[in-house]
Amino acid sequence: MYGLESRLTNLDPAEAFSAVSYNSSDTVKRKITRETYPIGREYLIERAGLFCPYVSRQHAELIREGGEYILTDLDSLNGTYLNGDRLIPGSYYRLVKGDVISLAHVGMSFAFCV
Repeated sequence: MYGLESRLTNLDPAEAFSAVSYNSSDTVKRKITRETYPIGREYLIERAGLFCPYVSRQHAELIREGGEYILTDLDSLNGTYLNGDRLIPGSYYRLVKGDVISLAHVGMSFAFCV
């Protein structure tokens, strides 16, 4: 559907979770249970109790489709990074186990785990 390069085949949605840390502080783990997750300031406060002024209100989006997880940057001001590489806004990227998503490149990251 998204015209993505093949990086992933079928992860078990029941096992997926994000591990969120900010500036190397304690890591907060949360199960991924919904089909879509908007990632932004409110998400980080709600899911991890974290606030970062460099993260946009609507920064990125995580989409679960079947056994695949897809990430897109929502044209954020300070960028979304996948394993250190800045994403092209509006493009879709499949996630694999262990991928690290960084927001605004300020020490906030998600480890995508199964």
